[in-house]
Amino acid sequence: MAAERNHIKVFVASTVYNFQSDLDRIYNLLDGYGYDVLMSHKGTIPLDSSKSNAQVCTDGVEECDVFLGFIRPDYGSGVLERGGMSITHMEFQTAMKRNIPSTIVYLQNDEKKTIKGLIETMSVIDGFEYLILTTKEQIKLDTVLTFNGRRHKEEE
Repeated sequence: MAAERNHIKVFVASTVYNFQSDLDRIYNLLDGYGYDVLMSHKGTIPLDSSKSNAQVCTDGVEECDVFLGFIRPDYGSGVLERGGMSITHMEFQTAMKRNIPSTIVYLQNDEKKTIKGLIETMSVIDGFEYLILTTKEQIKLDTVLTFNGRRHKEEE
């Protein structure tokens, strides 16, 4: 029996490559609990032909009640200009501006660290992606093991 619709909008941001079946399961789970899932992979983000795909997606992040973002080793293919951000990166930045608290587990000098805080932005510095916290701490993205409880990469 399907759950009663609760009209809470959950935006799911992620690259799609090598993650399609996971995204399908995530969609089915959230939809089964009655959430209105905004996910480009499933075509559930309202389209507007007068706007770019990036703008439509970031508008979806602005109107959602919950943002569920997956940081994965693959960088999105929706890069609009050489050296620019992918659409997924833009979605994360839009969500970060909304001050959603995060828990990040990462490696620093081969030691596991856990930090709770607000991510201010993501930035590319010397060719590497970093999460920049409101405390101005910079965490190199490829050192992140888990983000909000979800595994980002295996420990080495």
